[in-house]
Amino acid sequence: MPQKPNTFLRLLIPAVVIAAGIGVGLAVLTNTANQGQQRQTPPPSQAQPSQAQPGQPQPDPSPQPEAPEQAATPSESSPANGAPATPVAEAPAPSTAPTPTSADLAENIPEGLRAETLTDASTDLAAIGALADPFELQLRFSPVGAGIDTIELADYFTEPKGTEHVALVRERTFGAGRLTPMAMLGLTIGDDYVPLTGYTAAGEPLPIWRELAPGDFEAFITDADGTRILRVRRTFTIDENSFELGLDQRIENLTDAPIPVSVIQTGPADLIQESFYGGDKRRLRLGYLLDETRDPTQQFVQPDSDLLPRNKLLGKKDKATKLYDSSAPVWPTPSHANRNHTLSWLALTNRYFAVAVHPKVDPDAPTNNLALTAAERVDRVVADVIAGDGVMLRMTGPVQVIPASASIDSELSIYAGPLSRRVINNQPQAAAVNLDGLVVYNFGGMCAVCTFAWLADGLKAILIIAHDYITFDWALAIIVLVVIVRTILHPVTRWSQIRVQRFAKQMQEVGPKQKKLQEKFKDDPKRLQQETGKLWKEEGISPAGMLGCLPMFLQTPVWIALYAVLYFSSEMRHQPAFFGVFQKITNGSWTFLADLAQPDRIYAIANPIDLGLMRIDGLNILPLLLGVVFYAHQKYLTPPTATTMTPEQESQQKLIKIMMVVMFPLFMYGAPSGLAIYFITNSTVGIFEMRHIRKSIDAKGLLDVKPERKKNAKPGFLGRLYEAAQKQQQLREQQQLGPGRDQRKAMQKAAKQRGPGNLPAPRGKKRK
Repeated sequence: MPQKPNTFLRLLIPAVVIAAGIGVGLAVLTNTANQGQQRQTPPPSQAQPSQAQPGQPQPDPSPQPEAPEQAATPSESSPANGAPATPVAEAPAPSTAPTPTSADLAENIPEGLRAETLTDASTDLAAIGALADPFELQLRFSPVGAGIDTIELADYFTEPKGTEHVALVRERTFGAGRLTPMAMLGLTIGDDYVPLTGYTAAGEPLPIWRELAPGDFEAFITDADGTRILRVRRTFTIDENSFELGLDQRIENLTDAPIPVSVIQTGPADLIQESFYGGDKRRLRLGYLLDETRDPTQQFVQPDSDLLPRNKLLGKKDKATKLYDSSAPVWPTPSHANRNHTLSWLALTNRYFAVAVHPKVDPDAPTNNLALTAAERVDRVVADVIAGDGVMLRMTGPVQVIPASASIDSELSIYAGPLSRRVINNQPQAAAVNLDGLVVYNFGGMCAVCTFAWLADGLKAILIIAHDYITFDWALAIIVLVVIVRTILHPVTRWSQIRVQRFAKQMQEVGPKQKKLQEKFKDDPKRLQQETGKLWKEEGISPAGMLGCLPMFLQTPVWIALYAVLYFSSEMRHQPAFFGVFQKITNGSWTFLADLAQPDRIYAIANPIDLGLMRIDGLNILPLLLGVVFYAHQKYLTPPTATTMTPEQESQQKLIKIMMVVMFPLFMYGAPSGLAIYFITNSTVGIFEMRHIRKSIDAKGLLDVKPERKKNAKPGFLGRLYEAAQKQQQLREQQQLGPGRDQRKAMQKAAKQRGPGNLPAPRGKKRK
């Protein structure tokens, strides 16, 4: 009868490999919900999206400004724009005028405030930038809040070698309103909220903003008599060869009395979902400054580690109304508030791109104000509370007092580009606020624990070096990277294989003797354990041999990190494999391996088939090839049989082999071809590595344990740990069961020698 521990060892390696594969598969096929902190959200608005502009505060705006006596000085001025979560940067020099009292300010605010409609305002607005060199972006504007209609990238397309440029930011229509990113929604003046957006009965935007020049707009706030009291100006700028936009905002007080103002504006909105495989990888990211006691310089921005996915940002539907909350707070969270953190930047990202808002800084200055002063509060708003579509961030700035006949200025920067450290760090302002913290090679969920950032970053550095200096092709760079990683891990793999196979061989040799012990002491498990230990010691079998497979499992984080690096690397997007040889021989008509970020598509179909967790858009040959290679690989990965298995155990092993061969290609069918190349290369190299290890073992006789070394061999570290654990277990058993039979006899004999009256009582009876 085979021993159970040997059966466990026999099935341990493939079982753990399958578990790891299932974990990775579930992580990439489903959007795992993070178990983050639940944030308190206000009840959903009763107004339907068609009755108000998405993101537009209702007559009672969600964040009420503080009382004027608590207002900030002009040096803390906030910009005036209208798009979700747009931060404000440095402010002008403080005024020398005394701070007015709350009563004075209340008396100074006119009645009947509203946005002036301008007769000469136009809806035909000019664009800035271009979709050609030397620009990286083209920016088009919307008349709604002088916001952004679209931001298109010059060198990134929706399809490989396509003509349609990627639109990272796009205005969308919901009902009678529009979801406009980076737009000024309105101003809170005292206790009154004055919207700077509106619509006609026909659903067209009201002419509130006047275009002064491309990217330069102005609007006015008037009182009940039509007298202008505030002038609001927004100016967008764009530089050549840059993914950064500038947004300068000014609010000018046209009266002879100070006025308290708080700006409500929108920031980034929903980005497109870049690919189906792996689920929705759109996330909310934040960067913040630590408390001054921990970071006195306030010059380092700490990226958040929550990786809050879009479904978590959206929240759950109300059970009664079956609707999503129209708004929910995002910043500050209780955790950040308790630690006195200060917001520096916020962003929405997808798999390959990001749109982030941060303060405008001077990269050449020794210090900068890295706080996002326009974002005293950030909320998530949703346009369609039924379907959860149209997610956007809304930012509310602090109350700022504008002195009489003066103005306050604020400056923002907006990064709209790829999630690439090389690109981000090439933008001086983005690098100054540590915006490269947006780049994270991590699936989150169950794989987040074992995906170490330092490990993923190191693998990405090796991949880039392999591409830039060796292969000049990303598919070949993946192959080189796998070879390098397996070479580095080869000593661990070799050591592990020798221990596993040596232990299996020793167990085969000692099998008959161990079977006799099992028959002899079948009614005494404790004695069987003791005799088995003696037998192992006589035969030179180390219990640590059972742990020989452990180092292989410790390599799992390396492969998960490598998987994440290849999945999230924006450099792979729309890059053909092997120098595009398959496209060159067909003049670009063949889709096979045309994009390493998409399935190989040896044959593409016009109408994709959606199967829920899988989307079939063509015939993919690489996953099928992976199944063949994996079948060959498992023969060299599975250790030799240690004992004779029962028919049930043989059936279990066959089932495990089938699952390993079938499940991995199934998970990988819709995977990017770059990942498929990685797995095929890894399995192929593993086959040759295992053959080399086994030949070396046979040639050097590494599985043989010389008899003269068996008795004198000292246990290693793992062996000593095992022996210590055995002794500890025996002590615990003795404390629970009392002395054994031999010990009791020795105690009775010693008591007789000492004289009568000292005999120990029999077990279970009390002495008189």
